Amino acid sequence: MATDIPWADILPAGVAVALSPVPIMAVILALFSQQSRRNGLAFLAGWVAGLAGLMAIILYAVDLSKVAFADQWLTIASVLKIGLGMAFVVFAAIQWRRRRAAKEPHPLPAWTARLEAFSPGKTLLVALGLCVINPKNLTLMLAVMLALTNAGTPAWQNWLGVSVFIAVGSLTIAAPVLYRLFAGAQADTKLADAKQWLQANSATVMAVVFLLMGALLIGKGMEGIL
Repeated sequence: MATDIPWADILPAGVAVALSPVPIMAVILALFSQQSRRNGLAFLAGWVAGLAGLMAIILYAVDLSKVAFADQWLTIASVLKIGLGMAFVVFAAIQWRRRRAAKEPHPLPAWTARLEAFSPGKTLLVALGLCVINPKNLTLMLAVMLALTNAGTPAWQNWLGVSVFIAVGSLTIAAPVLYRLFAGAQADTKLADAKQWLQANSATVMAVVFLLMGALLIGKGMEGIL
């Protein structure tokens, strides 16, 4: 039954992926380009493709590991969860130290200044890069795959869980794109406000997200050991 899918692991991880300030600000900048609609859709396509590709690779790797270490797999998976959880706690501490005053926006990477001039193809590659070269995303995906393989659900349920994870993890990218498509130039002011808010509060947002995910993973890992 679909109720066997570990939604309590999948949904929080998807939300944590979705709450990625730099990709959100990047897609907003892409929506301010001359080819705003095409670039926005290209960014969304690149983000979804990146998540799907990484999830497929990680699922394959975890399945192989589960077969290779069948007798010790539950213990290994639990220890991995605890390790991932501790990594998130460290990430949270780092982000908390990087907090800035609310009136002092966190500077964007230098390359984002060129996003408004990018073609749809380059924009798609940027989205792929932001998705794939991201330790947070990789860590969260590994945690989801460990939960799915430990649940012992059929392959179709695993892919259903993966699909929901990707959908949730893409919400904050899809929302501004769809908003800009339907609202047109009227959306520019609110999108600009959202970007400025994220610049000012990104470190605090990520510190909270990392701490919550760390606590969740450590708790799940301890359950498997105890």
